[in-house]
Amino acid sequence: MDPRTPEGEKKVVETIKYIFNDLKPYIDAVQVANEMGVPNFQRPLNNEEAVRFLGVPLKAPAPIKGNIPVGYNTAGPQFDINAHMKPYLKYVDFFGLDIYLGCHIGLGSFNWIMGMYVFDIIAKLMWGYLGKPIIVTEFGYLSAGVPKTQAEKDAMLRDRYGYASEAAMIAAAKADPEAFLADMATRNPSMADFIRRFNEPDLSRVSSFLTGMECVTHLYAELPEDYVIPGFPHTPQGQADFFADILPRFAKHEYVIGEFIYAWKDSTSCYLCGQHDCPSETGWGLVDWEGNPKPALAAVREAFGKLK
Repeated sequence: MDPRTPEGEKKVVETIKYIFNDLKPYIDAVQVANEMGVPNFQRPLNNEEAVRFLGVPLKAPAPIKGNIPVGYNTAGPQFDINAHMKPYLKYVDFFGLDIYLGCHIGLGSFNWIMGMYVFDIIAKLMWGYLGKPIIVTEFGYLSAGVPKTQAEKDAMLRDRYGYASEAAMIAAAKADPEAFLADMATRNPSMADFIRRFNEPDLSRVSSFLTGMECVTHLYAELPEDYVIPGFPHTPQGQADFFADILPRFAKHEYVIGEFIYAWKDSTSCYLCGQHDCPSETGWGLVDWEGNPKPALAAVREAFGKLK
């Protein structure tokens, strides 16, 4: 179904009502969609279409929802989405805040000044702006991702993709994007698909995309130098210390009514680039991919235990 058409939108309403009624005996809350505003989840909708894609399903269960709260989430403040949600807020019971500061987002010098207080500021900001109770629907901290040296990056390009330098890779992508992606697909099909999806239909953008933050973290399987919260390095112990701080930090705000950690278990490979050592989507777990506890598991148990 295409929600941008009248027929597709009607189908969206029918579908959400069916799902709601079917699951109603078993559920305690409903979140509509996931992180509209993030290109990877929003495509091919633009922001205006994404807001309507949220608003229509938020409205649809209103006559049948009873006491089941309905809400939506965004990745951080996302004012390009939330600024246009005002007409639909009467159908919203909670706002879901997804927040990955120091992992998917770096704040540079501001982060070194504010540290963990940034989380308080953003939660308070969204409460004041939307006036809805907040569930922190996704948050976590990577247990890996130390930046690589230039020599290590050059070695990765050479060994994994066959380029002597970043400049040589960019030149190849600029000269013939289609040939570049075809060659990439022989070495890492997932990476080739990731780059293609983020640039279609205009593949002339591939060469510049390779040096953008959305790509380089995957290309070099690292986190940038400023993607870290001071005092909380991307190590197993740094991850544990983060949870010990953040869980009571969120809970002290009376308008924060729930917290959901991402994730229980490490992934064996990044779902975007396919690499087993890319920290961006593999190091979130409280246990490793074999199920062995990381220090974060004990920290989370202790912190949640004190909140009961």
